[in-house]
Amino acid sequence: MDLTEFKTEWAQLREKVVEVLGELPETRLSRPVPEKDGWTVRHSLTYLASLDAQVKSIISISALSAFESRRLRGEAMFEAQYLRLRDLTPFLAESAETALSSLSEGEATEFLGQADEATRLLSEARDVLVTIEKAAE
Repeated sequence: MDLTEFKTEWAQLREKVVEVLGELPETRLSRPVPEKDGWTVRHSLTYLASLDAQVKSIISISALSAFESRRLRGEAMFEAQYLRLRDLTPFLAESAETALSSLSEGEATEFLGQADEATRLLSEARDVLVTIEKAAE
């Protein structure tokens, strides 16, 4: 997967997330997520914010310590966790846009070295989308 493919897929996925969030009642944010013990739909949405943080640093992620990587994810999740759905939706849209704009085409070669990590991030974001689609039903 190259940088252009990743950016296209991430943008399409996040547009779908925003679309589905428009159909999701706020009361469903507290629904448990069976696949993730102890998690709710809200946890999954805040995790999506942490994935954006990881996308922003994907080029340098291999240089981050495990502690720094966890801190990065934790800060992003904390920032989103108490937002109401009406505020969380634009927050997540802006977070995705910021993440993508942080990846410049000049980093395409470096990005190829992180293709596996990019694939993992896309997979986890798809899982979150499935979670909110189920909650919106």
